[in-house]
Amino acid sequence: MKEHLLALTVEGVCLSTPGVRVAKAPQDEAFLGPNGFVGDRHEAELRRRRDGTLVPNNRAWSAVSTEEVEALCADLG
Repeated sequence: MKEHLLALTVEGVCLSTPGVRVAKAPQDEAFLGPNGFVGDRHEAELRRRRDGTLVPNNRAWSAVSTEEVEALCADLG
């Protein structure tokens, strides 16, 4: 089977803003640990459900292209 390689350039990484539930802020650098991006609100081995039970943290991180961000910004004005 032939391998397909993809070269990507990371233009920016945004992580959670401490004390703010949804906001993300651009970072000068970011580190990826075994449970997500270090310092991000979602970085954890386990997460607590609303009922209080602990479950594995299977939250995904999102990647979007510069073109998608530009299109969204244009749509939003």
